[in-house]
Parts: sequence; C-alpha cells; structure tokens
Amino acid sequence: MTFRKTWSLVAGLSAAAILVACGAAFIAPDVSPDLVRIGQSKWPDATQASLQHGHDLFVASCGRGGFCHKLPTPKSRTVEQWNHIIIKMARNAKLEDEQRESVLRFILATRDLPPATPPTAN
Repeated sequence: MTFRKTWSLVAGLSAAAILVACGAAFIAPDVSPDLVRIGQSKWPDATQASLQHGHDLFVASCGRGGFCHKLPTPKSRTVEQWNHIIIKMARNAKLEDEQRESVLRFILATRDLPPATPPTAN
C-alpha cells in the first residue's frame, strides 16, 4: 500500500471516528407560525422577527465551537437549566442582554414545539 493510500485510509477512519463520537447535531427549526404562537403565549411581545433573531444568534454563536460543539437540543435541559446555561454562555459568546434574551426565548419556545412527524408515503 502506498503512503498516499495509507494516509487516505487513516484520514477517513479518523473522520468517521469523530462523527461517531460527536453524534448528529441538532438542527435549529425555522421560525414557523407555530413557533411564533408558542413564543407569544409565553411572552406577548414576541414576534417573528425577535424569534428569528434568537434563532440566528443561537446558530451563529452556539454552534461555532468546532467539530464536537454541536447545537444543544432544547428539550435536553429544563427551563431552569437553560436560564443558567444561557447566562454563562452569553458571557462566553459576548452577547448583550437583549441578544441573550432572544436566544433564550428561541430555545424555550422551541422546547414546546410538538415533535415533527415524517411525511407519509402515498
């Protein structure tokens, strides 16, 4: 086996090991009318734009840490845990208070979305 083939094999196995170790990342949902309704039931001043701002900050600030820093699943923590996590993480991400609140609202509204149902085949 040539050096090039050996190196390709090692690189491929390393990439596979990283993917297995890190798992699949959470994909932040789009800000849908359902998400806006959930947000407004919790915070009457929530809007499509404010939740979209929280979504964008969550994706940009919380998912940028490298190979194994995937976006956390909102249902993986309680509301109380998220309140503490967001305060700490907002400092690390250098988010201002308004930005921190936008991210927290997006996460907490997303926690209450019903599970997505896969489309049925006809």
